[in-house]
Amino acid sequence: MAFRRVIASPEHETTIAICLTQLARHLGDEGSPIDYGRRRHLFTSESITLNLNEYTQLCRRQGWARGGTGRIHMLRWMLLSFLLGAHADLPPRNIHARDEFRYQVPPLMRAFLLKQAATNLAAHRIDEPVLWEPPTEWCDWTDWPGATPEQISDSDFDTLIADRTPAEETAAALGLTTEHVRLYCDATGTTQPPPPPTSPGLGRRRPRRGMLDPGFLRTTHSSGILNQSLIARSAGCSLSTVQNALEEAGIPATPRPEPLSLRITREELEQAYLHRRLSIPDIAEQFGLDRHRLNLLAKKWGIEIRPNSATSNPFALLPDAPALSDSMAAVSNVRNCVERLRRLVRLPGQPRPPEASERYRRRSPISCMPWKRPQAFS
Repeated sequence: MAFRRVIASPEHETTIAICLTQLARHLGDEGSPIDYGRRRHLFTSESITLNLNEYTQLCRRQGWARGGTGRIHMLRWMLLSFLLGAHADLPPRNIHARDEFRYQVPPLMRAFLLKQAATNLAAHRIDEPVLWEPPTEWCDWTDWPGATPEQISDSDFDTLIADRTPAEETAAALGLTTEHVRLYCDATGTTQPPPPPTSPGLGRRRPRRGMLDPGFLRTTHSSGILNQSLIARSAGCSLSTVQNALEEAGIPATPRPEPLSLRITREELEQAYLHRRLSIPDIAEQFGLDRHRLNLLAKKWGIEIRPNSATSNPFALLPDAPALSDSMAAVSNVRNCVERLRRLVRLPGQPRPPEASERYRRRSPISCMPWKRPQAFS
């Protein structure tokens, strides 16, 4: 409303038109380091990302209340506004609530949102500053209505906001409009001091004990003996409690392992396991993976696990692995496969399998198990 009154005033019409024309001329000649058209095409309420884990950690370090859904909506609104260079059309649509948030957001929170905006730009490989203002010398601001940031006394402003004076009262004391006060906060990054902590934040009156003792956590978690889930299960607490204890002790959390699907495709796993009939441990060694996680990945992809999944088909290791018949495939993925096949070649010319086994035992320096006819040939 204050802007409308200023713009509609006949005494300001000419000055505003001259300044806008000067800005347009310089922008046409020198351009802007930010392609706002591209940003407004790329960034929407659905496409922006806000790291809520980092936001939670910031609140925990500063002892701030994290807030609920309304606070998250406000953060996303301000983040998108930074990217677009204009107020985004996002909830909350209560203009007063938006203005109060702009005036009261702590500097550390504003810096967090600027960092999140830079992360969103980097995700699209955009090398631009997050914010930009045209140089002051581009225009003649002599008769411009209102005040420039340089005309506001920092000491007077700091004194007013130190007492958490509302924006309306601060504007009245400085002879400005409320929106000028908020624009000053936007331009300088100065806002009201944050409210006192609602919780003690990091640090506890009672030290952690048992499984959550800092010394125990450094020994077990940092060395990889126990992960966070196992510690939570053993201590009888939630995973978030373990994460809080790690942060309090200054122990970096173990990063999540890279998904195996990025290192082996379903087609590669099916070719190696189902067609070449290699074992899960051999496939894991070939691709440099953990065999237990690979086994879980195979089940997730609906690949049926063989009873003898830890035994490889020995013929698959040959340079030109032959295609096996169903009968040969049945006896290939069992233990001592090669030894059993060597016994089978002794059968021709022998009256009974025990005689063949005895002949093989006499010729081989390796003791054999009692003969057992392979199931595939029964």
